[in-house]
Amino acid sequence: LYIYTSPMFDLSLRESASHVVLVVVAGGLLLAWAYRSVALQRRITVLTTHQAPAAKSNEKVAKKEREEAQANLEKTVADVCSAYALCTVNASFVVLWLISAFYALPKFSADMSASLNCLLAVVGPAALLATKGTAAL
Repeated sequence: LYIYTSPMFDLSLRESASHVVLVVVAGGLLLAWAYRSVALQRRITVLTTHQAPAAKSNEKVAKKEREEAQANLEKTVADVCSAYALCTVNASFVVLWLISAFYALPKFSADMSASLNCLLAVVGPAALLATKGTAAL
């Protein structure tokens, strides 16, 4: 957002406050959806290929140990998958934002307003990642 207030885009926060709020809220919600989708898909993938190690003690204790080990595995996998989603979605968003804000949109229309560029360059990649994120990442 800071770059849109720079002299390059010259977007006035006072004049475009509602527009900025709309872009931030819409982009944030779409990115949150993308984080959740990617983390959930990765978690399903990891949990289908990994399982908790079996215990080697008696049957009654083994069942309790196995349940605890499975719960620990699921918690660890959830944490790792959340970190994976944050890294991949953020990296993908930055690359898509850079391409759209500085290459694709200026090629499409050289005299595009800064507020429209901001809207399309932020919400567009966020929407793409929210809808197609699990397939691409």
